[in-house]
Amino acid sequence: MKIAVLVICVAGFVAASTWSAIHFKFAADASGKKAIWHFVAGNIIGAFGPVALTLALKRISPSLGYALCYGCSFAVLQLVCWRLFHQSLSIWQWSGIVLVGVAIFLLQVKGTQGV
Repeated sequence: MKIAVLVICVAGFVAASTWSAIHFKFAADASGKKAIWHFVAGNIIGAFGPVALTLALKRISPSLGYALCYGCSFAVLQLVCWRLFHQSLSIWQWSGIVLVGVAIFLLQVKGTQGV
């Protein structure tokens, strides 16, 4: 149950962060009232991100919580921009997205206590 709630919190943060960022991009490309509505929608949606992050941090350590939330959010945003805005990604950028995933995984590995 604890894991399911944590997954929901992290997914909520990723969804809110990504969706609000997409609205900000639409606001930047639009003008007039349409731009204002995208800006307002992005801020309203984005307000749910800190709530989800706070709930996730209640369940796991801060280093892992921040890595999961911000790392996954960054990687998902890059993939959404690639698909939605037809943003081309170089091999180095794909490698960066993969390395973010590897870094998140490595933060979950339990090692021995440091010296």
